[in-house]
Amino acid sequence: MALILHLETATPTCSVALSEGGVLLSLKEKTAQNIHASVITLFIETVMQEAGRQLAELDAVSVSKGPGSYTGLRIGVSAAKGLCYALDKPLLAVNTLEAMASGLLNEQKAPANSLLCPMLDARRMEVFMAIYRATRGGTGRSFVRESGGSAESGGSTESGRETDRSRGTESGRVADSNPLTGKANTGYNTHIDLQETEGPRAQIMEEDSLDPWLEGNGKKLLLFGTGAEKCRELYKNRQEIEIIPDFRQSAANLLLPAERKFGKQQFEDVAYFEPFYLKDFISTSSLREAKK
Repeated sequence: MALILHLETATPTCSVALSEGGVLLSLKEKTAQNIHASVITLFIETVMQEAGRQLAELDAVSVSKGPGSYTGLRIGVSAAKGLCYALDKPLLAVNTLEAMASGLLNEQKAPANSLLCPMLDARRMEVFMAIYRATRGGTGRSFVRESGGSAESGGSTESGRETDRSRGTESGRVADSNPLTGKANTGYNTHIDLQETEGPRAQIMEEDSLDPWLEGNGKKLLLFGTGAEKCRELYKNRQEIEIIPDFRQSAANLLLPAERKFGKQQFEDVAYFEPFYLKDFISTSSLREAKK
């Protein structure tokens, strides 16, 4: 069974998880602005200590590769590559939007054959998005299980709340429950696979932006993530579009995609791997210069 460290820094949540054989051993995450660089190393140490494991025992490191925050992605990828170099371990890169869709399924909020549209805020009315279909009858299964632990919360940020969640092992006991919701895993998403209907894209959201994926399929399109809330007013009268509130990306959502990649030996070239930004970074200062 592969022991994998998972790093998620593509969103305002800095999240680190440790899994073995697809079972979540420990999870540490916090949502706040611009904290990734200062806490990611501490979070890595925490999850390893809580699980009673050593970095040398890792079989691989997985990282959320993007799209997402330019700065966050650079921090996460740099940390992952540094670990892989130092420990001589393989690197697994998971598309952030795919991980979000996998996480929504694991939270049991999406019925089979539904259309999932993870969205990440790209400022103004632009989002990074993709569309996936959840289909029954595949070979996939839910890999996320909680191993006891505790959660803490407090404070607030400009974008909502600041949270600090930590979960670890408890005498080796593994409970059949979801680490993010605390609900029992009922097996709902057993044998549900994700099929990519539309690959990652940068999209300026307008009233008809999602129409190509709505016409004639008779299914609701589920929007979720940091970019979905800005669409609430835009689609408030569209019955075929549902916005799922309070979804937050977590390193725990990397478990299933990373486990599959590890099984197929789909490793990245550590020397040349770069984050998947989706679009070129344009700094605020560059925009000011362009207007002169």
